[in-house]
Amino acid sequence: MRQAWKRTSTVCLCLVTLAGLVGCRQLSPEEKVEELRSRYTARINEGGFFLRDVPVEPVDPVDSEESQGTISGGAETEGSEFGDVPVEPVTRQELLLDIIVQHDSDETLPGITVDLEMSDASGNVKKRWRKWVETEGLPKANQKQVTETLIDVGYEEGDRFNAEIRSPIPPEERSDYREFAGSGG
Repeated sequence: MRQAWKRTSTVCLCLVTLAGLVGCRQLSPEEKVEELRSRYTARINEGGFFLRDVPVEPVDPVDSEESQGTISGGAETEGSEFGDVPVEPVTRQELLLDIIVQHDSDETLPGITVDLEMSDASGNVKKRWRKWVETEGLPKANQKQVTETLIDVGYEEGDRFNAEIRSPIPPEERSDYREFAGSGG
């Protein structure tokens, strides 16, 4: 009986040691970044976008009296054979998107690449972006909100936005993710 217990305790000790060695294996720099990335989450803040049209300066303004004039009230006009026609202001679409990033690790990355996606009302992806968010020193379980400005996105009523931290990142795509830059991946 005593020998059976001794043999059992030896086998258990070997199994515990083996499990400890497997669990304590040194991670490569790429594996370490990947492991830390998996501890982050990102999302769009509820109601977290604002769309605006921003006036843009004309690329090649014409300052000739023949081609421009002013009508009462100060509106800009452009001369034509049919008389003065009001000139529509040139604008570009800017979308301000609130992104929330959080992690649940005692160790942080200097920043994280967030994958953003815009889909139409049917769920078909229209555009994708990758945005860097600084996270160094972000305490565990705390959130960081950043506002990202996206220009000329082609937003239409019903479009939706999604933010995510992809993990794992295939080795062939790691050069697109800034956090892998110092890891050799």
